[in-house]
Amino acid sequence: MKNLVLLLAALLSVYQAQAQAKKLPAPSQSVLSNFQIDNTATNVRWTGEKVTGSKHFGKIKVSSGNLTTTGTKLSAGIVIMDMNSLTCDDITDAESNGNLVGHLKNEDFFNTASFPEAKLELIKVVYNGNNAATISGNLTIKDKTNPVSFNVNIVNAGNKLTAIGKLIFDRTKYDVKYGSTLFGAAADKAIDNNVSLEINLVANKKG
Repeated sequence: MKNLVLLLAALLSVYQAQAQAKKLPAPSQSVLSNFQIDNTATNVRWTGEKVTGSKHFGKIKVSSGNLTTTGTKLSAGIVIMDMNSLTCDDITDAESNGNLVGHLKNEDFFNTASFPEAKLELIKVVYNGNNAATISGNLTIKDKTNPVSFNVNIVNAGNKLTAIGKLIFDRTKYDVKYGSTLFGAAADKAIDNNVSLEINLVANKKG
């Protein structure tokens, strides 16, 4: 009789534990973690091309930003780019380099005196595999905001998160019309409307 009581008590204990487990939220899947952009390790490389095929490229510094994970997956974020940090890396002649950078910063292009920052907001991240994902969000340049979507490779190492991808945007949607055939540029002098940003984000976990 004593053994039967002990058996029933053990079974009741197991049943209660199982019932309690069903009431608990799914482990870690809804836990939010915040990561701060490491602006010394993060880099953005821009490339612009003429319709004839020649191109220029350089860098833009990321001044600040943060990323959020849900569980172990990247789910949101904001990246702020310093447009006054824009450089050209393919022209070796100092004067020619300075002329191009100055032109890119003036009113014809990005007007960095009036619009010193650009912002990339990550709104939705859809994973296509362990690390491959598609990010949808908004890109703001010269106070003009348009939706963007691009593919990335994401690695979450626990305390460090990296996201590498290539974003291509139509500059004319941001009032950057210089050299566009849509606005009167001659075909032999035309600059492609699309600009690419190769983005390498590195962020460290807060706390």
